[in-house]
Amino acid sequence: MSARLRRRSGRGARRCGRHDVGTGGRADGRGYFKDVDRTLALKIKVKNVSFKPLPAGKLEWNVYVKRWGGFEVEQIERLSGTLDLPELVVARELELSGGEFQIGGHLHGSSKIHLDEVEGWKVVLTHEGKVRSLVSSSAVPTLDKRSQRRLGNRVGSP
Repeated sequence: MSARLRRRSGRGARRCGRHDVGTGGRADGRGYFKDVDRTLALKIKVKNVSFKPLPAGKLEWNVYVKRWGGFEVEQIERLSGTLDLPELVVARELELSGGEFQIGGHLHGSSKIHLDEVEGWKVVLTHEGKVRSLVSSSAVPTLDKRSQRRLGNRVGSP
């Protein structure tokens, strides 16, 4: 099982020479100040490397985003979701998308202090009572304690 973040290029993305201009057509900037609005997704690949079929299960994912919030105090937001994993036969690989989320803020020259950042992610695979987890770094348990959970449009404590 592997997971990684990828940038989604949506409608309106254009190329200028060798450089991408915008992400999904939303990132505009003039001069010293540049607004940033990106859409990212967690891409999860699951491959059955055993000699037996992998039974159906459940895949839970969490992404921890540091939001700067429009003022100088940052907070950690936890975005989460659950996916159903179908049965995988031997040597079959499945690619899933763990949802989309926004990264926003603005740049002052090259300073990224007012820009949201992905701090880490966690993927948990559960099937037949067995639990396997994959995390991006050893800081994920600390991020989990500091984070606020986001469910739809509602923000609440974990």
